[in-house]
Amino acid sequence: MKLDPIGVAVPFFMALIGLEWVISVASKKKVYRLNDTLTDLSCGIGDQLLGFLAKGTLAFVYIWIYENLRIYTFDASSWVSWVFAMLGVDFFHYWYHRFSHRTQLGWATHVVHHQSEEYNLAVALRQSWFAKFYSWVFYIPLAYLGVPVELYVASYAFNLLYQFWVHTRLINRLPAVFEWVFNTPSHHRVHHAINAKYLDKNYAGVLILWDRMFGTFEAEVEEPLYGTLKPIQSWSAAWVNVSPCMKLLRDSLSEERFFDKLTLWARPPGWDTKTARVIQVPKFPPDGREYDVNPRRTAMIYALIQFGPVSLLLTALLLVPDQWPSNVAWIAVVYGFWTLASVAAIYEQRSWVRSFEVGRLIGVLAAGLWILSNYYTTSVIGLVTLGIVVHCYLGLGILAVTHFAGRPRVTA
Repeated sequence: MKLDPIGVAVPFFMALIGLEWVISVASKKKVYRLNDTLTDLSCGIGDQLLGFLAKGTLAFVYIWIYENLRIYTFDASSWVSWVFAMLGVDFFHYWYHRFSHRTQLGWATHVVHHQSEEYNLAVALRQSWFAKFYSWVFYIPLAYLGVPVELYVASYAFNLLYQFWVHTRLINRLPAVFEWVFNTPSHHRVHHAINAKYLDKNYAGVLILWDRMFGTFEAEVEEPLYGTLKPIQSWSAAWVNVSPCMKLLRDSLSEERFFDKLTLWARPPGWDTKTARVIQVPKFPPDGREYDVNPRRTAMIYALIQFGPVSLLLTALLLVPDQWPSNVAWIAVVYGFWTLASVAAIYEQRSWVRSFEVGRLIGVLAAGLWILSNYYTTSVIGLVTLGIVVHCYLGLGILAVTHFAGRPRVTA
């Protein structure tokens, strides 16, 4: 049985997020907000759920090129091959990341990672749902050069895992020799900042050397301000992912010339066709920051309780993907997204949230009982499903006495 390294890492991610929160509270630093953190985690869970469904399809092109067009074959047992693969993945990540900031298409699918106005380990998990459907193109040269798919996958996973720890405000500067070579929390804080001197800097994954080589490095000097120049005012993981893509599509369709409709996708963010230049946001900090909604404490606790099983389900899906029949996997993914939508609706105080949540719980109970009647002998599926069924049954009881109506919405 092959273990997905991301699946193995999920419990450690959660534990480290909890540890960072404890340290921040003890040191009296405001690093986390619960609604913001749940949105971060919802984006990460949604990304992995979509990746679980599309994993085989996305790997197909890489495998085909490697098997039919490669010009060399790297030996997966050689340390030289591992070093080459690690460097190659990190190099192409730099260019993918730079593309994500300097083109409308890239930014529309990457901006979600930058929307949080906090900066903590949970932000590392705030991943785009749609970038994966084209980002693989940047790594195709590795298949052509002869890097075996298992070596590429392992190197890519390492690159992704490394970037988790750099999303923190609790680690200041590290020894100069380390910071000169590697990406660090200080370097990546610059990348997430919207201060004028920090914009579009420090694209590094593991090695900051690429930024130094290609002129995009900036050292952390002044205090960073996090978020985006056009703040998003939503706790819905679906909306924060979909709305930038919808805006780009609308902007493209509104262009008069067909040429402009096509080329807008490759233009820099903020591009104005009429003036042929990028329109800058005139005010700093921009308007619309510090968006918040204040539901009752009971609603916040209820949402948090309902959120927990989704994380456990994702871990089970990633750890033992071969044990999930396709129909059960689809049910699991639907349950995951339905729960994320309900949690967001609770935090945004939507008027329809109670009926939506009742429907979700009843639907999950029905699907869970069907799965148990057909797959009760499968240990992983049976245990996970039984846990979710019991959880939702209790959820119906808690829902009956939970007050969702909260204090008025507060928007800066």
